[in-house]
Amino acid sequence: MYTRGMSYYDFSADDKTVDAVVRNIEIISEAANKIPEQYKTAHPEIDWVSIVNYANHTVLDTSTINYELAWKIREEDASTLLEQVSALSNEHKRKAY
Repeated sequence: MYTRGMSYYDFSADDKTVDAVVRNIEIISEAANKIPEQYKTAHPEIDWVSIVNYANHTVLDTSTINYELAWKIREEDASTLLEQVSALSNEHKRKAY
């Protein structure tokens, strides 16, 4: 969403976009960390460990951001994760009815 139409160079030069993407990565990591282990075990098709560690690998310390990894997560991993989560959501909806 934030990076639509951007190249890596455009992304890395735009502080607001970097901040928004990194914040979303942090939120996704924190949320994945709070998912019960039983649920994660039941859905091994999702790489939960990597998702939980996204923020740790993207924000290296309080002043250093791994731009390349943030870009990769946004452009590659996020699309895959969205597809996987959508499939799980649809599965749960079917079971609910």
